[in-house]
Amino acid sequence: MAKLSEEKIQEILTQYPIIGTFSGTAKVVGCSPATVKKYIEAGEEKKKEVSQKVERVLFKGFIIPSSKLTIPEDWSDWFTISEEEAEAAQRVRKEA
Repeated sequence: MAKLSEEKIQEILTQYPIIGTFSGTAKVVGCSPATVKKYIEAGEEKKKEVSQKVERVLFKGFIIPSSKLTIPEDWSDWFTISEEEAEAAQRVRKEA
């Protein structure tokens, strides 16, 4: 049996999540259900490998405890914009 082209493999990987069955995907793509299963399972194995690698990444920074954060009493200063910024925002609204 010949190996499928990359385009056909991508079509299987794209169609299977939409159709949801090996046999249905096989009919649409034009191959056997066993072939669809083979490539879907191979894709799932790759996902597992990647997720296992990601899980092993360690955080080497530090987290600031919330008790050490200073939050201003008046949050309105954080949201104040200049006249120029207000005019620019108004122009964007008119364009949309």
